[in-house]
Amino acid sequence: MIEETIRASGKFQVEIKSDYRLDLNREHTAYSIETYAFVPNSLDVNQDTYPKYLFYRDTQTYFRCRIPIILLQDIAADGSTTFDLLQKSMQGVAGGGSAAVLRDCENQVRLFCCTLKYSIKYHVELIKAAATPADAGHLAKYFHTNIMAILRRFRKAGKKAGLSSMDKRIRSIYAYADEYISIFVSQYAFDILEATRAFSGDNTKGYRQLLLDLVREEDAYRAATGYPSEVAAGTDNEAFIYRRGVLKRMMESILFLDTTVRAEGRITEQIVFSLAAGVAMMFATAVAFVSQQKYGNFTMAFFVALVISYMFKDRIKELARLYFNKKVQGTILTGKGGSTEVSVSAGWVTPGRASCSCPKAT
Repeated sequence: MIEETIRASGKFQVEIKSDYRLDLNREHTAYSIETYAFVPNSLDVNQDTYPKYLFYRDTQTYFRCRIPIILLQDIAADGSTTFDLLQKSMQGVAGGGSAAVLRDCENQVRLFCCTLKYSIKYHVELIKAAATPADAGHLAKYFHTNIMAILRRFRKAGKKAGLSSMDKRIRSIYAYADEYISIFVSQYAFDILEATRAFSGDNTKGYRQLLLDLVREEDAYRAATGYPSEVAAGTDNEAFIYRRGVLKRMMESILFLDTTVRAEGRITEQIVFSLAAGVAMMFATAVAFVSQQKYGNFTMAFFVALVISYMFKDRIKELARLYFNKKVQGTILTGKGGSTEVSVSAGWVTPGRASCSCPKAT
């Protein structure tokens, strides 16, 4: 079953998100989506002011994997599959490795960031939905304990695997991932503080102070490590916001799938043009035969008739081409033509509910 959500993305864009399940037991899954947009006449948006080709030119389509939700406790625990995959891939490139091994390690680092981020996001939603201040406080302390354990383990993993002797690109990706994790941990810590602002009492002071200390520690860590994402009080922090956006695109790009759009109907299009030319030629030839019989050869009347027939032939050809082409495009847009292939470069199979099916990275 396909589920859709729609929201405004800025002042001039609309985002439609479709979430669908795949049958993991099937090699191929086919689906079709019909979307109808109703625009008020007062906006003056019609086929003359906004032609079809402009609409498709402005439309962008992306396919991405859905991140599995893993509890923070499971990520921080000993024997965590998330950490095991990361450490295994890093150990594989410690002594060099092929291009495929290096690429797999890079993908695992990015996947770790995405998994951790969306697990934290899920936990923050639980805190926002807490029924009582005590429940929110318990979840906030749970967040702090597990995040501290995950940060320590992630930063030790590089040293344990011999990061300094690895390929330069792997060292760079690992540093970017470390900076990105630090940024969004601070961001979600602020979200928890904002969500629990309405709670008052001594029972909230403890975990709120823990979260504030966590934010200060991460800010100091990024400054000490030399990461450019420093926050300065009293400024717009434009550089920080830009840096955060760049790191987000870098890490989460692993979730987007490569798509290949194949245009269908090329042979049909040529047949349509040939039919239009044939209809126009039939008219011109008929006029030439009739004129020749009536006026004879090499006469001024016959010459004028040929010129006029050519003028009408050109217009008939164009009108017939537009007519047949419109009919064919209507058939394609109703779902009887056009196709998109989705190819996967890296990822994993998400159990249960998923937005796509990806081969498990090794």
